[in-house]
Amino acid sequence: MKKETIFTLSAILSVALLVLIVFSVLFAGAADTYADRGSSAPTGNMKIISFSPSSSSSPAPKIWAISTLEKETVANAMLNSVDYYQSAEGEFTTTSLHDHQETTVTYKTDLTGGSSYQHISDSETDAEQFVKDGALTKYDNRTKSYSQSYVPQPYEPANKTDQNLEARITVGSDGIKNYYYRNDATHTGIATMSLFPQEMTFGLLSDTDLWEITRETGYLGRSCAVLSGKTAPSYGSKLNMERFTLYVDEATGILLKFEGFSKKGLLTQSIATKNISIDTDGLADRIDRFVSSQVSRDKYGSYTEIRRTGSPKLTIQGS
Repeated sequence: MKKETIFTLSAILSVALLVLIVFSVLFAGAADTYADRGSSAPTGNMKIISFSPSSSSSPAPKIWAISTLEKETVANAMLNSVDYYQSAEGEFTTTSLHDHQETTVTYKTDLTGGSSYQHISDSETDAEQFVKDGALTKYDNRTKSYSQSYVPQPYEPANKTDQNLEARITVGSDGIKNYYYRNDATHTGIATMSLFPQEMTFGLLSDTDLWEITRETGYLGRSCAVLSGKTAPSYGSKLNMERFTLYVDEATGILLKFEGFSKKGLLTQSIATKNISIDTDGLADRIDRFVSSQVSRDKYGSYTEIRRTGSPKLTIQGS
């Protein structure tokens, strides 16, 4: 009987020790996770959480808390999205460019270094553009032609106090609204539909009575705020769109998904991100190397220049 009692007591102690070890490991892991999140600091009417670059497959830290999110905070994040990331690459499709046919937009941008790439392709278009050291070169792969120009200086963060939605919409003496746009810090052009969605924000969100923040959801491994609403008649009539849904990345204000529907319920406008990486390790360097290596590829050597703006002359292979 004593042997059985001792064995039972020993078993209980062993189990207790195992439970203690498991809880110790879990507590240590939770502490490491909390430490990795970094500290938060308010900027204007937003909160940016400091964090180390992470893969787009894992949810990124958020600018806001969805439970207390105000409409103006979302709109301001979208209007100033370039202030919340340094580099990005990805691809999306859109039906908002050429007679509602699907267009694929591939992009790479390093805001700090000023390098970027964009490729637009559909049944009518096959165009690429590169930005390197302030020089913009565009290639039309259908006509085998190119053009050259210049872009503004590298990106600098904006002063948030005069970059919010309210401050950037004024009414002139003639009663017409004026919308103030920031320069395209991504140097991508069409890709700003997603990366820096100023026009969409002004067009769809300036009247905060017409839309709501409906929920929070995941999209491509990133946390998004979902906005749904009706379009103002003056804007919606131009796009044959009466209502819309937006998926806004909670870490950057980047627009990942957009659907616009007509009065009959037909999908008339859309953006659908297929893949995206934001501020992942070494991304900015990879983008810079890609642009440097691609801009002088042999295939462009036979292209004909159709327009030149600015000076001095830019040199590419074959010119």
